[in-house]
Amino acid sequence: MKNYELRRKDKCLSEETGIAILEKGLYGFLGTSGLDKIPYCIPLNYVYHENSIYIHCALEGRKIEIIKENPNICFCVVGKAILEPENFACDFQSVMAEGKAEIENEPAEIKKALNLLIQKYSKDFADKINLENCLPDTSILKIIINTISCKGKE
Repeated sequence: MKNYELRRKDKCLSEETGIAILEKGLYGFLGTSGLDKIPYCIPLNYVYHENSIYIHCALEGRKIEIIKENPNICFCVVGKAILEPENFACDFQSVMAEGKAEIENEPAEIKKALNLLIQKYSKDFADKINLENCLPDTSILKIIINTISCKGKE
């Protein structure tokens, strides 16, 4: 994975810190642009696993149509943000990942991603869901990360 060069070198965080932000983050923002070149950004829950980001979604909709037109995306997560009004600043950590999104429709891949999401967000209730019931209406976006940019204070 390539670490994108930041203009402010003093704000550059390590790739390891960026991955930790991705692993711990509760939600992120998916940025896309279709053939019409109109940007589309949406907040989503997600899970990071083995250099990929997995997002649960429906089989159709604006997000899916845009990804079909242009699979190039960016995904941003803010790890922390503490306002410092006396300094006219904000102590923050963020990571932006760029890559390609793939629409996963294979049942085995969907189950894998759903299990990862369940372990992250609802592991105490994992026994209450039947993944087979979810398959007919579920798709997964798998974002394979090519470039990562990590910014903030350690």
